[in-house]
Amino acid sequence: MKKNEGIAEGARRRRARDARAVVEQCLRTMLPPEGRLPAENTDWMASGLLDSMAHSEVLISIEKVSGIPDLFNGVPGGPPRSTKAAADCLEAASSKRARTEAHGSDDAPTGAASLVSVAGWGHCVGSESVPAAAVEKEHGLAPDTILRRAGIESVARAGREENELDLAARAAEAALARAGAKASMVDHVIVTSETFLGLPSLGFALHRRLDLREDCGVLDVGGACAGLVNALFVGTSILRSSPARLALAVTADVHGPALRPGQVDGRFAGLFGDGASAFVLRRMPRESNGAHYIPGEFVLGCTPSSSPSRLIAVSPDGQGGVQLEFDGDALGRAAVRQLDALLRQLAARSGCRLESASSFATHQPNPRLLEMLARQSGLPMERFPVVCRRFGNLGSSTAGVALSLALEQSKPRGKAKPGPIFVAALGPGLVLGGCVLHFGSDLPRS
Repeated sequence: MKKNEGIAEGARRRRARDARAVVEQCLRTMLPPEGRLPAENTDWMASGLLDSMAHSEVLISIEKVSGIPDLFNGVPGGPPRSTKAAADCLEAASSKRARTEAHGSDDAPTGAASLVSVAGWGHCVGSESVPAAAVEKEHGLAPDTILRRAGIESVARAGREENELDLAARAAEAALARAGAKASMVDHVIVTSETFLGLPSLGFALHRRLDLREDCGVLDVGGACAGLVNALFVGTSILRSSPARLALAVTADVHGPALRPGQVDGRFAGLFGDGASAFVLRRMPRESNGAHYIPGEFVLGCTPSSSPSRLIAVSPDGQGGVQLEFDGDALGRAAVRQLDALLRQLAARSGCRLESASSFATHQPNPRLLEMLARQSGLPMERFPVVCRRFGNLGSSTAGVALSLALEQSKPRGKAKPGPIFVAALGPGLVLGGCVLHFGSDLPRS
């Protein structure tokens, strides 16, 4: 009897240590890198350590890492606000779960039998490279406006015979080849573009160009510059919730026809290039332990303030072009603030520290703003695959090309596994979306 009691007490102490470690890990994601952990009974909010949003993110992160959803719902006196209180809640819930599992409960989370991996990727940019000086000349801008102010050295442009479909098909074919998959294996294709106009949709045209099966689903999703994340979210959700095995997520943008010189402010139009990206998502058994990147939880949303929506407005002008209203400086500041907040939110929800990431595949309006984001976030610039310096702002394909480059660069070196990849993008509004790709078995279990 005493032996059994000793075993039980030992297990309780291990759970208590583990609970404390999880709480401290999640708390650190919301503290400055050099910040010290507070004493165990310090009230996080009364001390000014966390505001209400940061407090919520810490609790969400603890629930995610521990795999116990709704852990803090209905706690007497409200959600815990100190390290000790949070650890006590987690230890009690872990003990309850351990007792349930010991009695053979079958209440395990549903949908845990499979994972979704990024099996292949590819990208393509317009075949013409136009130097910044030529862009400035055609838009009537002062010399060095694009190069000095924005940091863009050249933009990639689709040739006379290239359009969104051509770029999308090349990127998709490259992704399928990398995945070792045939077009006939694709169960769903999800396509996003901020420039394609017309019906049938770009998704339909790509389905036909790739000669996909008749029972392959076609979905066109929006989001503009955040479209990549929306496409990945839809594709991943389909594979997690249906018998489908392979999904293809594609972005493609050709800006030239709408952003013509003389009709749109060159300080805006001159920043854009043309490109496409594609990703093969594959459902696989959870016990798989190969060299795969696996999407974790997604974060989708829209800025709570209405003011950013007035920073940019794009609408048809009735003559085949666009009518534009934008405040470039204010929009840039808002974009940096929101991307920095989104990266920190992703870190909190995933339980991954930003410092552990191998790459950050983010939207990149221009190189200057990307450098500002790196400084504001305290992250090394070399971990951001730079797309916009040589190719310009590719719209929904900017983050897609950045992710394709990040996946290519993030390879195992010996026994060392690459770190997670953070994907974050903003669309006009500001609509936001992001996710964290975890390498192989490093995905937090839920």
